[in-house]
Amino acid sequence: MDRAEANKTRSSVNINLFGAPCELKEMQLPTYADIMRHYYWLRIENRDVYFQPVGDLVKMVGEKVTAIWIKTFIPAVSKRTVNGKIKDYYKKCRLVEKAIHRKGINGKKNLEKFIQIAESSLFDISACKCKDLDYCTCDKSCEVLKREVTFLHDQRTLREMCIGNIDKQTSNALTKTVARKMKRNACSSTFVSGPSTSGVQSTMLLKSSEDSLCDRFEESDWN
Repeated sequence: MDRAEANKTRSSVNINLFGAPCELKEMQLPTYADIMRHYYWLRIENRDVYFQPVGDLVKMVGEKVTAIWIKTFIPAVSKRTVNGKIKDYYKKCRLVEKAIHRKGINGKKNLEKFIQIAESSLFDISACKCKDLDYCTCDKSCEVLKREVTFLHDQRTLREMCIGNIDKQTSNALTKTVARKMKRNACSSTFVSGPSTSGVQSTMLLKSSEDSLCDRFEESDWN
């Protein structure tokens, strides 16, 4: 089997799990399924990276995801945590891919549920994990601004809203607010600028923290 045929065979199952690969759209925060489609899109569109280690591709996906999130004024976890989250979910998908070939009908039912969850679940890298954003108990550096609460809640549920345009005047006010936070959190935070979901050019705090995986399936479901 030549290299081209081997490549096609190895990638076919991965592509079919979440449909055809495609680049991440920037009008909404990505779901788990969006992340995986972008991962395989990178491999197809960039022949030079096809044989690169998974970790390198994960970093490329992580950079794209982070770039989308910094368009919102929502504090996010560190890039290292984002990459770890992507890599762990990639491994989960590989486990599912291998299992569906030996589980028959039960495997197909589990697969349908797995895909449904991946399509509807936000790949959530928000530093704030409070269920009720209106009563956030997080540190100030992780707290979601009230103007962004509605958007984040929408992205975690109905996913009907989109990332808005830029409002420079509001941007300046928000930038000053974040600058003050930066002085208080200089030792543990990173300063990144970008436009907001509610129509503002914003600045975002990336705070290093542990982030649990949003896996809804255990390995026992597939073994």
